[in-house]
Amino acid sequence: MDLRGLALVLLLVTSSAAGDEVSLFFMSEKGLLQKCRNAKSDGILETECLGYIMGVADVFSRSKRICIPLSTSRQELHETVLTFLEHQEQTGMIKDGGDIAEHSVESSLVAKFPCR
Repeated sequence: MDLRGLALVLLLVTSSAAGDEVSLFFMSEKGLLQKCRNAKSDGILETECLGYIMGVADVFSRSKRICIPLSTSRQELHETVLTFLEHQEQTGMIKDGGDIAEHSVESSLVAKFPCR
């Protein structure tokens, strides 16, 4: 099995183990919210949650949309995004699984870490 096949198998197993719908392209806001809420009790979900957040943070840091200080912890990034997603859920902004999670991660990080 080549590396792509192995990656696909791991994605499917991880997604199935987490009880999520399998999506090969995008993570929904609701999916990310569930992973981040349960991150403390499940190492796989913690990895998926933080990995997704840090990936989006890297992309938008390079484009100068966000400026995250080097002293910022992964925990602070996690809490920033989780708080934002929970607020979105409470105010009815996340409907039927929600939008692509990237948009909420970007919005939460731009609000917390704007470039000046």
